Amino acid sequence: MRRALPLFALSLAAAAPTAIAAPRQTAEQALLDLERQRFDAQVTRDVKALDDAIAGDAIYIHANGAIQTKAEYLKDVEAGTSRYRSIESSDRTAHIYGATAITHGTIVLNVGTDRRIEGRYTGVYAKRGGRWLVLSWQTTPAAPRQ
Repeated sequence: MRRALPLFALSLAAAAPTAIAAPRQTAEQALLDLERQRFDAQVTRDVKALDDAIAGDAIYIHANGAIQTKAEYLKDVEAGTSRYRSIESSDRTAHIYGATAITHGTIVLNVGTDRRIEGRYTGVYAKRGGRWLVLSWQTTPAAPRQ
C-alpha cells in the first residue's frame, strides 16, 4: 500500500533551493590554462614542469628565428640563457582536433635584463598518454606600429 506524503512535505520539497551547477570548463579552456602554467614555469625556471609539458620531439622556433629541440631549450632555461622576467598573453584561442590542438595568441616576453619582445604565437599540441604536450611552438615578432 502506498502512503501519501503529507501536503506540507511536498511544499517543503518544492521550496528547497536547488544547487546550481558551476559551468563546466571546456577542453579548450583547460588547454589554455595548461599553456598559462607553462608560461609561469618559464618565468620561474621550473625545468621539471617544462620537461613534463613538452613532447620529446618538440621544436621551438623563437622570435629571432632560432630553432631549438626540447633538450636545447630546457638546457638554456636551466642555465639562465633563456631568462624570462615575465610573459604576458592575450587574445588567446585554442582549437582541438581529436588528439591535436592549436593555440594562438598575442604575447609579450620580457627577457634578460632589458629586452621586450611583442609578438604572436602558434602552439601545436599532441595528446599523448592522456596529457597535452607542446609539439611545436613558434613566436613571430609583431609588426611595428604605425
